[in-house]
Amino acid sequence: MLWAPSGRSNLVTGHRRNAATGTALCGTLLSAPNPDVTVECAPCRGVWKAECERRATALARMRARARWWHQRRELETFQGRAADLNAGDVYTVSGCLDRHHVLTVTDPARGYRWLTVLAYVPADDEIVELGLHHDRLLAIERPHLPEVGMPALP
Repeated sequence: MLWAPSGRSNLVTGHRRNAATGTALCGTLLSAPNPDVTVECAPCRGVWKAECERRATALARMRARARWWHQRRELETFQGRAADLNAGDVYTVSGCLDRHHVLTVTDPARGYRWLTVLAYVPADDEIVELGLHHDRLLAIERPHLPEVGMPALP
């Protein structure tokens, strides 16, 4: 989904939105989605392609980690807030039985209370970008120490 810049000065060029900051990937302030856009901003397109390639290379490793996860012997399981998430954790949200394998967590920008989490969801077999309120309660599983044979995070 491409977005229109703030002020709607150029409705022909669309921008990709950064979920963590609410601005375009190129830094432009955005106002609303623009489904009628005909051209994508070149800087946004470059950043988006790099991110898609990163996700594609990370997907194979995250699949391996997800398949291996149930073999873990030393896991710390606790109820925590989204702000407690670390890369390498697995969490579930109430109402959703899917495990989310955390690839990265981006701290919220100043004044925002939303984290951006890049997570692998095995049920959908894809890496997704999720916005979580930092106070959202989660069931978190965290490994004590890296175990031999556990695939590394990308």
